[in-house]
Amino acid sequence: MNEQIRQKFCLELGTEQVLFDEPMKKHTTFRIGGPADVFVMPRTIEEVSKALEICRQEQLPYFILGNGSNLLVSDQGYRGVIIQLDRNMEEITVDGTEIRAAAGALLSSIAVAARRASLAGFEFAGGIPGTLGGAVVMNAGAYGGEMKDVLKEVTVMTGDGEIRVIPASELEMGYRTSIIKKAGYLVLGATISLKEGNLEEIKALTRELSEKRTSKQPLEFPSAGSTFKRPEGYFAGKLIQDSGLKGFTVGGAQVSEKHSGFVINKGNATAADVMELIRQGTYAHVVSLDNFFRGAEFYPRLPDGTLDYENPDTMDLPLVRQCLHELSETGKTTLPIYDFANERRSSETEAVDLQGGVCIVEGIHALNPELTGLVPAEDVYRIYAGLREEYAIDGRRVINTQDIRLCRRTLRDAAARGRSPEKTLAMWDRVLDGETRYIKGFKTTADFLLDTSFTYELGLISRLLGIVRRQFTLEGHNAELWDETARRFEHVVPLDLELLPADSMLREFYGSAVK
Repeated sequence: MNEQIRQKFCLELGTEQVLFDEPMKKHTTFRIGGPADVFVMPRTIEEVSKALEICRQEQLPYFILGNGSNLLVSDQGYRGVIIQLDRNMEEITVDGTEIRAAAGALLSSIAVAARRASLAGFEFAGGIPGTLGGAVVMNAGAYGGEMKDVLKEVTVMTGDGEIRVIPASELEMGYRTSIIKKAGYLVLGATISLKEGNLEEIKALTRELSEKRTSKQPLEFPSAGSTFKRPEGYFAGKLIQDSGLKGFTVGGAQVSEKHSGFVINKGNATAADVMELIRQGTYAHVVSLDNFFRGAEFYPRLPDGTLDYENPDTMDLPLVRQCLHELSETGKTTLPIYDFANERRSSETEAVDLQGGVCIVEGIHALNPELTGLVPAEDVYRIYAGLREEYAIDGRRVINTQDIRLCRRTLRDAAARGRSPEKTLAMWDRVLDGETRYIKGFKTTADFLLDTSFTYELGLISRLLGIVRRQFTLEGHNAELWDETARRFEHVVPLDLELLPADSMLREFYGSAVK
């Protein structure tokens, strides 16, 4: 950044409010981060506006910083302008049951103001180490309370510099999101609406929540708070702990031994350490039950004489039991490999060594007690993967979960298993019937329900439906079923297959089609 731009910041805001090459580790609760080119500390809305105007004029990237409590900054720092609203813009006023506060006000300070005025409803936020601005953007919450429960209105600055007041009803606040986050607005302040309460009860609840935080959270180490997104209906920390990752360490970064949902700076951790820790985990090996198919000549048959592909007896159950028992006892086994093109077991096998990690058993019968009962109950974590999202246009449902599942199966079989869509489509009714008889009944035994919906998947399907349709000849009912399904995707813009992420679970269905 040239000297002329630096001088412009100093002229508009004052030299005492502008720092250059400022280490960001001094301004984050993680105590991690390289230098920012420019670090400005405006004292008023007018100075915020001036800083943003310079950024726009000089086409400089900028980042709005509060207390730095939910932030990981690169070791290389930030090539742009950090605008810190903490410390200077932290005014708090109480008017009846309402509290007005500037964006830089700490939540703990607002909680103190509420308690002194005997106002109840903000106790949940007292221990959150952030500022009001960030809390509003992310709909911060803890112990059953969220910002959306107490907000009346928010004052923001748009990207064009316009100052707007947005009522709480228009904020679209959800789990760690809001319209403010989506639109990229800058929070200047907010009004919080509370209720009159009993001072002693407020103090008692504050002490209770404080003790919970102190006893359960690793407050003695620098961190960015709870690191991982909470799955709906579950707790990330519990899942991580159950995976054996408590205490997992990379460099100076560690999964807290006190609370596995926190990544802490154990000592001189770098951003690279944290990112590598997040990327890593316990070694895992996937065992696909599909490789245990016995072969078409051994499959059981339905009353009409057709093969019952969904029946658990299509698998070599004694061999499944043997392999799972060996993995449970020794961590090692030899797995079969199935040749789907020829519908028989391959002569090749796969040697497995879990190396102290975990085994992921994948397949439609994975929750069947015939299999889960082979391993001690305390060593089994059951996951049921399904689809929940459906899609509508003008309030009319056009694509349902069954459409997506049919496409997944048909396109996978065509690309990876050399199976004609005609054969897959002919089996579809029996697949649905088999699910009812052999699979869905075990859904209630699952510890976790995994939603495998990906909106971008529709674009992949739209691209592949036309390609596969040109490759195969379909007639009669199968052709009608295919074309009817394809018509549901007419409104979807095709997506280039090369955009499918390398680590996406959708590669099971579409990966073989990516050239």
